[in-house]
Amino acid sequence: MAKIGLGVVGCGDVAFRTYFPAIATMGDRAGLVAVCDTRAERAEKAREHFGAARAYADLDALLDDKAVDVVVNLTNVSSHASVGMRALQAGKHLYQEKPIASALKDADALIGEAEHRDLLIVCAPGVSLTPARQRVADMIRGGELGRLALARAAGLTDGPARWDDYSSDPSWFYEDDVGPLIDTGVYAVDYLVHVLGPARRVSAFAGLVRPEVTATARGAAEKHVRAKTPDTYDILLEFDGPSYAQLACSFCVPVARGPAVEFFGDKGTIAVWEVWDTPQAEMMLAGDTSWRPLDPAEAASVGVEASYVMGLSHLVDCILTGEKPVLDGRRGRHVLEVMLAVRESASTGRSSELQPFPEMAGG
Repeated sequence: MAKIGLGVVGCGDVAFRTYFPAIATMGDRAGLVAVCDTRAERAEKAREHFGAARAYADLDALLDDKAVDVVVNLTNVSSHASVGMRALQAGKHLYQEKPIASALKDADALIGEAEHRDLLIVCAPGVSLTPARQRVADMIRGGELGRLALARAAGLTDGPARWDDYSSDPSWFYEDDVGPLIDTGVYAVDYLVHVLGPARRVSAFAGLVRPEVTATARGAAEKHVRAKTPDTYDILLEFDGPSYAQLACSFCVPVARGPAVEFFGDKGTIAVWEVWDTPQAEMMLAGDTSWRPLDPAEAASVGVEASYVMGLSHLVDCILTGEKPVLDGRRGRHVLEVMLAVRESASTGRSSELQPFPEMAGG
């Protein structure tokens, strides 16, 4: 079996904390061959610590590297579309950190370029593919909760500026094209789409609760970060069925308790917890006296870091097997469309109707 060569662009906190350690576990399927960052010292540090063959400070140099089969795009959100397009034009498969782009026209351009060149795009987040979340999706689709009525989800944190162990400057999370919807809410949006299918209508409220935050993250300690986008959202989504979902996401919640997602059917409820929780999913049917764990046996073998990088592993497997990705460009585009519709609804005070991109991959 040929080994897939990975080239990582963007050697910031998420690369060091999550992606590089996870890539090291991919064994004979894929390996880190090149890294790139505009700050040459960060690229060199990544090469030394994680065994890449080459470190570059110039994107073109990495794209010219014939050993790179897949570009892993870990740049800031504002650079996702441009870096992704250059990777595809260079003939590389593309793994895109979330979101796929900041505008639908850019997502469409990436999808079109990939199809024209017979290349694959996989877009984060990938936690929908964890064994526990896959089992939940299969159970709901199989009718084990009966008729699904409602889902409830949350993406609540104190914001990256307050993540003490965050080693990069978190200011870009507070720019116009990011905020809690793009950073944390996207996990819930993607999983709701994964389980319930394309969203059809969105209504939302949004506001700026904390206009400025003093960073405690070690990459920018004591820096005063001004928010240029809403930091708190309350969202309603409608899916075919009909079924409905509520989603709250915020950068102003230092402590929260509760599942990441709950699904309510007329036979019972399934609670889906975060990937670091045990159990990761549990179920209680009408008439039961207690909750029962749903985690499959293999769930315990999937670490937190690997859970967040399952999309990259999924792309590698699809390249090797020829299978169509679940987390493909069309899926990433629809998730982006939902989030842009949330913003539109919050700004106009009206519901936003959605039309899913043709042939969006299902779960």
